Amino acid sequence: MPSSYDVIVVGLGAIGSASLYALARRGVCVFGLEKQAVSPHPHGSSHGQTRILRVAYQEGAHYIPLIRRSIELWRELEKASNTELFQQSGIVYFGPEDAPLISDTIAAARAHNVRLESAANDLYSDVFANIPASWLAIAESEGGYLYLEKSIETLLASACQNRASVKFNTDVTSYAKKGSQIEVQWANGMARADAVIVCPGPWAADQFSFLDKVLKVESRSVHWYTDDTGHYSESAQFRPFAVQPDNDNLFYGLPRIDARGVKLGNHGRKLGTPLRRPQDIDRHIVDVDRRDVAEFARRHLPTLGDHRQSNTCMYTMSPDGNFLIDQHPDIENLFFAAGMSGHGFKFAPVLGEIMADLALGGIARYDLAPFSLQRFES
Repeated sequence: MPSSYDVIVVGLGAIGSASLYALARRGVCVFGLEKQAVSPHPHGSSHGQTRILRVAYQEGAHYIPLIRRSIELWRELEKASNTELFQQSGIVYFGPEDAPLISDTIAAARAHNVRLESAANDLYSDVFANIPASWLAIAESEGGYLYLEKSIETLLASACQNRASVKFNTDVTSYAKKGSQIEVQWANGMARADAVIVCPGPWAADQFSFLDKVLKVESRSVHWYTDDTGHYSESAQFRPFAVQPDNDNLFYGLPRIDARGVKLGNHGRKLGTPLRRPQDIDRHIVDVDRRDVAEFARRHLPTLGDHRQSNTCMYTMSPDGNFLIDQHPDIENLFFAAGMSGHGFKFAPVLGEIMADLALGGIARYDLAPFSLQRFES
């Protein structure tokens, strides 16, 4: 007879690990499965040292209650684990007044009373150059940045301390309804549960064929530069930033927290390299992949040091850039969270809480209509 659990969580990246932890801390008998040998790992989307956490959320004001709850849960996890995960350093935004980064951030802040201030005269004058006088520079104090790998490690460790079981090197091949339970199969075994949560990351279409026409996987690159002046370091209180000079580019940066250096990237929606499947990704970074970031650094961060290294990651994009959180159309009590579209990590604790609520038969605490699969059905 296969092993039986209350809930099985498939995929132990950021959202899956948070779901596992949310269930385990409630005393649920939960089993986590991960196709890679370890988590975190460098093969998907949840790696790269740090992530910006924004509260005045450009992507839509409906995200703001979620991110504020996520901050509460990150803080609870920090206290429970005695581990620092979130630096509430604040964030600075630059761009023309009509750039979506600026106009949409201001609109979202007004909708949920997120305080924004002028950043024209703050410490960024020491490092930024060639900022047009017509641009706005605004700052929010609620946001900051997360230590990425440490956060996943802490979620998993805390889940296991609360008696969750995990199994790595396990690539799930199928799901089937068996009476009142769902049977989860992999190459050398199976298990059953009353409910299943799937957090597949870039492998969403491999898990569910109906997502193949909805989600697209893109390869992105991130880059690290040396900090010869010390102006860009965590100890110098250098804050994360986002700059949108035009509609095609949205540059971001995070402080140097260790020897790797200052992290820079371009979140522009038109810049990803489409992939048919995650395994098609080319991990070799060529000059063209970092050219736009290098030019941005040369122009606007002239005291930044030399390029040190680059890495690739993957965005699993939905057509509108919003998450997908829903139940499988054919299997009751099988829920999935996918299509994080390059901005899901910061929401991991609250998404884990939502997935746990769904799996346990409860009602989600938030309006999930913006994340429904049905929004793409004609």
